[in-house]
Amino acid sequence: MTNKIISLFLGLFVSYTVSCSSRTPVVDTMGEETKSESTPKNPLTEVSPIGKQSFVQGDSILFSYKSNQEFDSVLLYINGNKQAAFQGDTYTLTTSPETLVGSTGYRIEGYKEGEKWSRSGSYILLPAQSPVSYSIRIVKVYPHSTTAYTQGLEFHDGFLYESSGEYGKSYIHRMNFPSMKSEKRTSLAPQYFGEGLTILNGKLYLLTWESQKGFVYDAKTMKQEKEFDYSTEGWGLTNDGHHLYMSDGSEYIYLLNPETLKTTNRIQAYTNEGPIRLINELEWIDGEIWANVYGYDLIVRINPKTGAITGMIDASGLLESSDISRETDVLNGIAFLNGKIYLTGKNWNKLFEVEILKK
Repeated sequence: MTNKIISLFLGLFVSYTVSCSSRTPVVDTMGEETKSESTPKNPLTEVSPIGKQSFVQGDSILFSYKSNQEFDSVLLYINGNKQAAFQGDTYTLTTSPETLVGSTGYRIEGYKEGEKWSRSGSYILLPAQSPVSYSIRIVKVYPHSTTAYTQGLEFHDGFLYESSGEYGKSYIHRMNFPSMKSEKRTSLAPQYFGEGLTILNGKLYLLTWESQKGFVYDAKTMKQEKEFDYSTEGWGLTNDGHHLYMSDGSEYIYLLNPETLKTTNRIQAYTNEGPIRLINELEWIDGEIWANVYGYDLIVRINPKTGAITGMIDASGLLESSDISRETDVLNGIAFLNGKIYLTGKNWNKLFEVEILKK
């Protein structure tokens, strides 16, 4: 089942319009070229590995360059960070299971008498292991509002917090659990489409979809305290107790500083066969990021240090035919409390406590 799902995603996402091209590292394998006849030509004539070449965690990657002049020094940068100085025209990087996976940009810079020349390239690093396949078993069922277009779902201080989307209808509310009765609610201005939420240090963080705007609330009073901006779409949000993690519908997950709300790093969700995009609602569970994949009855388990997808959960079959109406939308919403996992969806009439079973 897992290989079929991965193949489906890899085929589907080639044409997916939420492209990550504007957010990937530099991948220009042609490097810097002359802009006029008076500008000297780049003496770096070639760099390797060439674009789209794939490696697996644990592989040794040979970086090399060709040049028509000698340099005083040559440096290698990976994803904008200095990696090493060449001691010749090659450098070998040994990767490990802790190395970030995904599309990786690099740059080779040559220095000569105060002048700098560079060429850039890219490669893909894949996880060494294929994801483990899981299924689910329903343990218990709770009521859920069919008017809640669920975007974020999280337990905090004994309450269940939920964000609901759609323009002109978006809100966040807090529910008593297990009665699922809403006891406090705050609406968004009609120009905002509410998305994922998470709670950290008494603050509730909320994303919006296309407005590139987020909001911070006091979790108890649910009064807005400030807003923040980001340069991509807002989809899902979670935290590890120190950092925020944000998805934007691509394979990228961004780490945000909860104080400055600036991006500090990012990972890419990859299986051993390629990226999984449409990463949506997020939940931090026992040191992993669990994520809904938008439009599918699928949850992926992601290593937050590397981006490697370690597991794929088939969450199909939760709703009976009698539960489905014209308003019923996709699976979306993962919550975790006292070792128990809860799932729901957009305009679903039920919230499910589920058990995860290895296939």
